Amino acid sequence: MDSRLEKSSGIAIIIGSVFMVLTMVLHPAGGNSAHIRQMSDIIIASHSLAILSIIVLCYGLLGLAIKLKSDIVLSYGGAVLFAFSAVAVMMAAALNGLAVPFFLERMGEITSENNDLIRAVLIYNYSLNKAFDLIFILAMSGAAVLWSWAIVRTGLLKKWLGWLGLVVGILAIAMTLFGFVFTDLEGLRIFIGAFVIWLLAVGVALAKTSVTLQT
Repeated sequence: MDSRLEKSSGIAIIIGSVFMVLTMVLHPAGGNSAHIRQMSDIIIASHSLAILSIIVLCYGLLGLAIKLKSDIVLSYGGAVLFAFSAVAVMMAAALNGLAVPFFLERMGEITSENNDLIRAVLIYNYSLNKAFDLIFILAMSGAAVLWSWAIVRTGLLKKWLGWLGLVVGILAIAMTLFGFVFTDLEGLRIFIGAFVIWLLAVGVALAKTSVTLQT
């Protein structure tokens, strides 16, 4: 693997992880339509940052997949699962953080005539958002498990990174299957916080690569 790609991938993972943390810090708690309108600028900013973090992580984690390509089944399998998780979280962020504020702005003043319609749309949007969050959580966890097992098998990165990713990924899947709710704000913060620890460790390991210019 080109050392420049490896180093830049690590830096991208670190930056994307920091953006994810900032997203969770800025993300306001949910509320009614009046609260959403009041917080619309923060909602749009935090969810736009979430989308940006996924774009940056896509570059970084593609580099991780290439790094581990000697175990092609696990490496590319992880890449496919991460692609699903990236699309799902992008859709969730776009629906919750962009579509809802834009919709309420276009609806104008909330009256007794349109209140039921607005409430129905918000409930439906909330349901879609939950579904996409669930896909993101399970697909991201699965990707981490496959990549982490590839790290353990190949030894291309320090094996403790692989064991850490296995613990985080398997625990997240198990907790979800046994009913722990990661799809509310507090649950999502726990999930993102755990994964950011693993992502930062992997990013630092890749970023430490010495760059050699090829001629």
